[in-house]
Amino acid sequence: TDTSFNLKDYLNNPDPGGTWSPSLVSGTDLFDPSLDTEGEYTYTIENSLCGTSSAVIDIKITKEPNAGIGTIIEVCENSAPLNLFNLLQGDPDSEGIWTPALKNDDNRFYPKIDDPGIFTYTVTNELGETAEATVEVKIIPLPDPGTDTNLEICINDSPVDLFELLGTNQKTGTWMPELASNTGVFDPSLDSSGEYTYTLTNSCGSERSTINIDVLETETFEDYEIKTSEFSSNNNISIIINSNNQFEYSLDGYNFQKDNTFRNLRGGVYQVTAIEVGGCGRIEDTVVIFGYPNFFTPNNDGFNDLWQLKGINNMDIESIRIFDRYGNLVCLLDPNQLGWDGTMNGKKMPENDYWFEVKIIGLDLLKGHFSLIR
Repeated sequence: TDTSFNLKDYLNNPDPGGTWSPSLVSGTDLFDPSLDTEGEYTYTIENSLCGTSSAVIDIKITKEPNAGIGTIIEVCENSAPLNLFNLLQGDPDSEGIWTPALKNDDNRFYPKIDDPGIFTYTVTNELGETAEATVEVKIIPLPDPGTDTNLEICINDSPVDLFELLGTNQKTGTWMPELASNTGVFDPSLDSSGEYTYTLTNSCGSERSTINIDVLETETFEDYEIKTSEFSSNNNISIIINSNNQFEYSLDGYNFQKDNTFRNLRGGVYQVTAIEVGGCGRIEDTVVIFGYPNFFTPNNDGFNDLWQLKGINNMDIESIRIFDRYGNLVCLLDPNQLGWDGTMNGKKMPENDYWFEVKIIGLDLLKGHFSLIR
């Protein structure tokens, strides 16, 4: 592909007027690599006095390196070996090298042992010139729907990701029957017992797996006791179940713990829940903890201005009495009042400790004390 050049430029200033043998296509001293052939070219010059003289140029034509035209190909991971050279388009030169090297070093890509990626084919001619082409190989994984399995789940359990149970991260397949979530999540409160088949299809084939799911009804435990400790600095709730099975416990239905006792509770209403570990046993109950502040500051700043009981809503309160340190009654608090404002007959009571008694119909008399701070 070089341009034409003058052969005489390579003869070290020869006399003009000679002839070339064989003759050049141009009919002059110009050699055209695209038209003239390689070989020996003899330049001869003569005159009538001294005779003839000749010089020879040996010309070799080397073509440019041709690595062909690259391509991109997708193969299944169980496909037969591919000859990457045969994938190059055009008319590539042979005897090139591949980078990175193929593991069997025979121009063939083995999907089972070679890593996918971009492979560069490089050829070099006699002048040291190089050319490159690339073949990008992408491996399509075989469809892997996971392994058949079984699932027993309680109807009140949280939804379960079926893909995790199957052990697959290929999530583009279809479920039969369809799940209520339209995903791979099984919700026992919405989906029913039965055999669920997951089918996964791609260009390398189709595979399926199944999960046999049994949704179990909740078993309500009746043999239990809930104990409370209140009106102290450490209000607590303990759930005691007459069973050898393990349970987890919660006061809000969301956060569960293994310990059956909840400590340092404020007064209020709590929804006690216990669920059986590895089973469908369940306990739900409502518990009221009575509480009160250890001190209050009736200075009308909007904070702790009233002393009041906690957790007495909807309870049958007969009386709430507050006494000074000498046992004198200073307030008969109406259960419907917001609380005591620290006065007696409109007069501010002094800063001191005070005692109270709460009488609830059906319960023992509850007592405690608190401080009034000004």
